[in-house]
Amino acid sequence: MLKDRNNEVIIVLPKEPDQTEKFAAEELAKYLAKMSSNKIVVSTQQEARKAIYVGTLPANLDGSLVNEILKELEELGDDGFIIRGIGEMLLILGKTSRATLFGAYHYLQLLGVRWYFPGEENEYVPKREDIVIEGLNIKESPAFVKRGIVIDFDNTALYDWIDFMAKVKLNTLALHIQDTGLLPTRAVNRIKNRHELLNQILALLAKRGLDFNLEIHFFGSKFCTVDQNELEISKKRLKEFLELVPSEINDFFLWPADRPLTHCDCEQDRNLSLSDQVLIFTNRMLQVIREVRPKARLAFIQYFSTWEPPIKVKPLDGIFLEIAPIHQCFSHAICDPACELNKNIVIPQIEEALKIFNPKEAQVLGYWLDSSLFGRERFKDLLGRLPQFGGIMKQELNYYLEKGIRAITTFVVGLDKDYFYTFTSPTVFQYAQLLWNPKADLEPEMIIFCKNFYERSELAQFFELYEQIDPKDFSQSAYAEYISRISNFIELTRRILMETESPVMQTRLKRLLRELYYFRCWLKSLVKR
Repeated sequence: MLKDRNNEVIIVLPKEPDQTEKFAAEELAKYLAKMSSNKIVVSTQQEARKAIYVGTLPANLDGSLVNEILKELEELGDDGFIIRGIGEMLLILGKTSRATLFGAYHYLQLLGVRWYFPGEENEYVPKREDIVIEGLNIKESPAFVKRGIVIDFDNTALYDWIDFMAKVKLNTLALHIQDTGLLPTRAVNRIKNRHELLNQILALLAKRGLDFNLEIHFFGSKFCTVDQNELEISKKRLKEFLELVPSEINDFFLWPADRPLTHCDCEQDRNLSLSDQVLIFTNRMLQVIREVRPKARLAFIQYFSTWEPPIKVKPLDGIFLEIAPIHQCFSHAICDPACELNKNIVIPQIEEALKIFNPKEAQVLGYWLDSSLFGRERFKDLLGRLPQFGGIMKQELNYYLEKGIRAITTFVVGLDKDYFYTFTSPTVFQYAQLLWNPKADLEPEMIIFCKNFYERSELAQFFELYEQIDPKDFSQSAYAEYISRISNFIELTRRILMETESPVMQTRLKRLLRELYYFRCWLKSLVKR
C-alpha cells in the first residue's frame, strides 16, 4: 500500500517536466482518485520516501542502482518503460516522455483499469484502497515501432480516439482526406478550411507525445513518364501542399486516385508495367519534397492497380512500401495456406514486393477496423459491423513481424460515436494489445472484458468465436454452425439480461442482443442465397 500517514499518495515529477510528463502525472492522479478515497498530490519534491516517481528518479537513490536502471532503460525500444517498486517508492520511467505516459497507463492496467473503446463511457475503473507496489519489476517494449490508426476529419469520435490511443499505447494518428483523386487541389483546400481543427488535433497529440501523418489520394490516375505538362502541374500542387503541412512531418503518404489507374501506352511507356510507371512518378515526387524537406520519405502504395510489384524500376532511397491488401479474404489470415485467394493472390505479391523494398521501412495499412469496408459490396448488408476475428488478426501481425515489418496501421473509417452506440467490437482493443505484443493470449483479456463490461464472464464464449464470414469464402455448413451458435448466445444474453438490475449493464446487454439478432439475420440471408 502506497500512502503516507495523512492518507496521501504523492506523485513526483521531474523538476522541469515537459507537457507529456505533466500529462502522465495528471492522468495517474485522475484515475487513482477515481479508484480510491486517498488524496492525490502531484509534486516535484525529489526526496519523498513514499511516492510514485513519474519520469524521474529519486534524489536519494543509490548511485549504483541509478546506473543499473538507466542501463536497462537504454536497452529498451523507444516506447519502452520500466515500472519498479523500491522500498516504499514506485518508479515509472520511460525511455521517452511518451513511454513514461505509456508506463503510467500500464500501471493503471495492473491496478485493474481498462479502456475498451473510445469514450469515457467505455472505460472501467475498479474501486480499491490499496495502491500496490510490492514485487513490481516490469520492463516492457513493443514489438512494432509504429502502431497507428488512419481516421477521417469528420469522425464524430475523433477526440475520443486521440485520448483512447495513448491509453492503449498506440502512437500514431493519420488523418485521411477522402475524395481528392478526381481533383487533387481538394486536399489542399480541405487542409486550409480545417486549419483550426488541425491545430487542435496537433495540440492534443503533442500533449500525449503522439505522432501525426496525413494519408491522401492526392494524385491522378495516369502516370505517363514523358508528359511534362502533367508532371509540372503535379509538382506545383505538391509544393502548395507542402507549405500547409506541419514542419515535423517527414513521412508522406500521397497516393494515386482511388479508382482503377490507366496504363500509359505511349511509345516510351508501353513496355513498363503500371506499377513501374507509378514508381517513376513517385521517385520524381520525392525529389520535389526533398527540396524543402531533405529527410523526407514517400510511400509507394501496394493497392489494387499497383498490387503487382514494379518490374523494371527501382525505388529511390527514401521511397518505402505501404501494403494495403483490401482485396484479401477476411475469413482467413493472409498467410493461411488453406485460403486459395490469399495463398495465390495476396501473399506472393507481398513477398515479391518485400524483395524490392526494404521490409524494415515498409508499413502495413490494414482494414481490421475499417467499418466502411464491412458496410459495402459483399459486406453491404452487414452495415459496417466489424467481424470478431482477433485470432486471424493475430496470425497476420505475426506474419508481418516475421517478415521484418515494424510499422502497422489500420483504417478506422466509420468507427464513430454512432458505431459504438450500435456494436460491440473487442477487435478494437485487441488490435492495440497485439501491436504491443503479437504473442499475447487473447482469451484471458476477453474474459476480463466480459466480466468488467457486462459483469458476466461467460459471455466471452461469444467474443472468442472467430467469425470466418467473408462471402468470398462462403461455406454452407460453417454458416449453419454459426447460426446455431449465435442462437445459443442470444438465449444466454436474454437470460443474463433478465437477471441484471444495473441500468448500465441493461443498456449494454440490450445493445448486444440487438447486434446478435441482426448478425443472425445476416447469416441466414447468406445461406438462403
